Amino acid sequence: MAWWHQTDQFDWFSSYLRDRGLQRQWRLATVGFTVFLGLLPLVMLGSPLGPDSTVTTAVAVAASVTAVGASTLWLFRWPTRTQSVCFGLVCSASTAATSPT
Repeated sequence: MAWWHQTDQFDWFSSYLRDRGLQRQWRLATVGFTVFLGLLPLVMLGSPLGPDSTVTTAVAVAASVTAVGASTLWLFRWPTRTQSVCFGLVCSASTAATSPT
């Protein structure tokens, strides 16, 4: 448990951006990229290489909704370390769920 609470990249990077007045730009960029990448599974629904069953279509829609929803975390304020880790896990799981095998 002590490892989880050690100072890491999140702390120094947050401080770096805050000290230079760059947190707002970073947040907006994170929102933009997350929304863009989160919508790709929906775009793939119209592709012959996209989801080909009800289950994979449902996963694509769920992953898109989840990723776009997660992006709102960054829209209004800088997230906590725990929120940032959860954001990374959710986005990674969404990417893995919609990746072809």
